[in-house]
Amino acid sequence: MDGQKFHKKMATGYFKSIYPVIANNIIKKSRKSQGLCVDVGGGTAVLGVEIARISQFNIINVDKDARSIQLAEEYIKSQEMEKRIIPLNCSAEDLQLASESADLVVSRGSVFFWEDKVKGMREIYRVLKPGGFAYVGGGMGNYKLSQQILTGLATDKTWIEETNWRYRQNLPIHLKLMMRETNIPNWSIESSQEGTWILINKK
Repeated sequence: MDGQKFHKKMATGYFKSIYPVIANNIIKKSRKSQGLCVDVGGGTAVLGVEIARISQFNIINVDKDARSIQLAEEYIKSQEMEKRIIPLNCSAEDLQLASESADLVVSRGSVFFWEDKVKGMREIYRVLKPGGFAYVGGGMGNYKLSQQILTGLATDKTWIEETNWRYRQNLPIHLKLMMRETNIPNWSIESSQEGTWILINKK
């Protein structure tokens, strides 16, 4: 799916309603509401905008796809968030950010596509400040939204097949094994109606 179609699906399609819920989940779980937030694999900044709406965070929206970054710039401007959200074109495995610079790192739906998950998670840990929090994984926000989206996209066989295949490759046990390989301390994995998320508390 090209960047334009992806953005339309995320920002105006069936998925639009999940991002305010996920943003709220992130703020509640992290207990953070200000400083620097980095959204890794943030695409067109849909989640970043929703986090900005309910917090005082300044946000860096990271994505390795140049077209997505261009669309992010347009979307950020349309939401009048230029002073608070900055797009950055780089990959999860090579975050072009200073060590210990971020108070919060988030990523929704991106980790499943990283070429090197271990390296990506190590990069997230590197840029987190001591006391920082990471919320990385995927989900639809809650059970009700998940069912609404599955019903709405029931005829999209390609999306259903790709989603099911991606989920089987990234079961909680697979993510646990990956995280053990990172040697990162103080992490946990939560799998619930909110989705499957890797949580990191950096001491």
